[in-house]
Amino acid sequence: MSEVKEKHPFSGRYVLCRGYYNGIHTGVLVNYDADNDVAFLKESRRLYRWKSKFSLSEIAMSGIFGEKIAVEVPDIMIREVFEIIPCTQEAEKRIREYPAYVVSEDD
Repeated sequence: MSEVKEKHPFSGRYVLCRGYYNGIHTGVLVNYDADNDVAFLKESRRLYRWKSKFSLSEIAMSGIFGEKIAVEVPDIMIREVFEIIPCTQEAEKRIREYPAYVVSEDD
């Protein structure tokens, strides 16, 4: 019989998730496999660049302003996760409502 693992305490919450190769993602944490450092998010967006905040902790508390963030994808798996930060409701609202960055010829 396989061992049943406990659910991660942040499961079901909107989080910032930093992966070694994947960068920073936001989304609802579906599952985190601590043995393999793999997180599964839904309603996820990739944060490309931030300049209005000093750290990810500040973004998790108050959201984003003037950043580059990708469109939302329904599901994503992040490997080599080394940081998961739950977001406040205010931060989640701002991140979800923030327009996706559109690449221009100048980029």
